[in-house]
Amino acid sequence: MSIIHLIVLCALIMGTVQIVTLFKAILYARFLYPHLYKPRFLQGTAYPTVHLFVPCKGRSERLEQVIEAFATQEYPSRFCVTFVTESDEDGAVPLLRAAAQRHPHLRHKVAGLAQRCGQKNHNLLVAMQDDTESEVFAFADADVLTESHWLKSLMQPLTLGPRYIVTGLPSGRISQPTYAQGMEAAYTTFQARYVMAITALWGGTFAIWRETLEKIDGTATWSSTVVDDIALYERIEIFNQKAPSDQQLLVYPLPDLPSDIPTRMPAVSNLIHWFTRQILFMRYHRRLVWQVAVLGNLVQATLILSGPLLLLFGTSEVSQRAGWICVFFYLYLVLMNIAQALIRRSSDFFNWTWIKGCMVGDLIAAVCLLRSVYARDLRWAGIRYTFDRNGRVAEVIHPSKQHSEHAASTASSRSPRS
Repeated sequence: MSIIHLIVLCALIMGTVQIVTLFKAILYARFLYPHLYKPRFLQGTAYPTVHLFVPCKGRSERLEQVIEAFATQEYPSRFCVTFVTESDEDGAVPLLRAAAQRHPHLRHKVAGLAQRCGQKNHNLLVAMQDDTESEVFAFADADVLTESHWLKSLMQPLTLGPRYIVTGLPSGRISQPTYAQGMEAAYTTFQARYVMAITALWGGTFAIWRETLEKIDGTATWSSTVVDDIALYERIEIFNQKAPSDQQLLVYPLPDLPSDIPTRMPAVSNLIHWFTRQILFMRYHRRLVWQVAVLGNLVQATLILSGPLLLLFGTSEVSQRAGWICVFFYLYLVLMNIAQALIRRSSDFFNWTWIKGCMVGDLIAAVCLLRSVYARDLRWAGIRYTFDRNGRVAEVIHPSKQHSEHAASTASSRSPRS
């Protein structure tokens, strides 16, 4: 096989994956959901009782708006809201306590430090222990600003029964015209694309019947894993493999869920740390998917970088032809990335920040994937996690413990040798 044939083959494989997943996401968002699924969802009228859990860390600029929006939902049945922090010293606590005074159905829960799972999972598990009545558990991140009918829209498909599970989408609204936030918008839209293409879960917003969560051992899974959505989706897949077709669980992403999630990355370095962590979630929970993604994206990055080099320094006709194939492949990827605007709520086709993010996103993604290969642990919100060979959390190292270990290491290095 000649070099030209090899390059064309790699480009065709990677290009096919891109267009198939984008087509499936567009098909779901533009046709299947609005014309087939949503009309069916609207037939349900018996809204279940709901307990909404919102893990919270720190005080963002619009946290007070988020709290009020969750507390004042217009929902036709009983619902309550619990905000969870890991300690009572969190910056969000004063706002949460004040909100609990104003709204009897809102409360604040202190979970304490996680020991054997992710802090977010630990927060949710502690908060869920006290509820023995609610029919549905809903979950949302503390940066999701909702409209007044958000909860009703989220619950509408669940009125059809316990087989139904719903999720929002992570596609971020561009809030600042920077490279970092353009790429963040592109990456979160890429995540939304795959959520719709394979009907997966996104941890920033989802809801599930309590009996379904118990049936698939969801809480048991969370008690030893670092991430909520990927771990739970894995349990759904395992359950569906064994269940008859008429009892299998159905996950439906909701493209029109009335909520706002702004981009917030201050710099490209922060974006790289964040996206590397997203990839590490896959490494520890969906290892085969991660391995394929690493291999595919490294091949993709090689083709992108080879184009200009072959055109500038190649002397033969073959190298020039190969260079042009690589350049056209890169332009094809950029077009696919920009076309993701078709599944976004805001129209960003001609937004220069969006276009910039789409132009460099694949190369930065390759950097993040390569970093995930050499990572020995996972760091999230100041906490360091190590894992066993099965992807379960082996150790949770909180900042206070990290400081103690660093101090001990420093003292040891300074002590005289015997």
